[in-house]
Amino acid sequence: MESPVDTATQVGYMWAAASLLNLSQPVHISAQPSFFNPRMDGELFLDFKIRMIRPIFAVLKLLTKKPVLKLLWELRRYR
Repeated sequence: MESPVDTATQVGYMWAAASLLNLSQPVHISAQPSFFNPRMDGELFLDFKIRMIRPIFAVLKLLTKKPVLKLLWELRRYR
């Protein structure tokens, strides 16, 4: 940033956004301002879980639709 005021403003915005994201436990955001160098360092750690059963069922349901099957057969023919 060009001045310490700009740096402080940007870090303030980041910390405000981080406070909203930190309402859920697995998110951790930190920012370290550097008032003497034109750079800003930060870290973002996410911890999340994906339940794979729903996407698998969605894909299986999609594969049973006639238009999708038709498209797959057409693609197979051009292969």
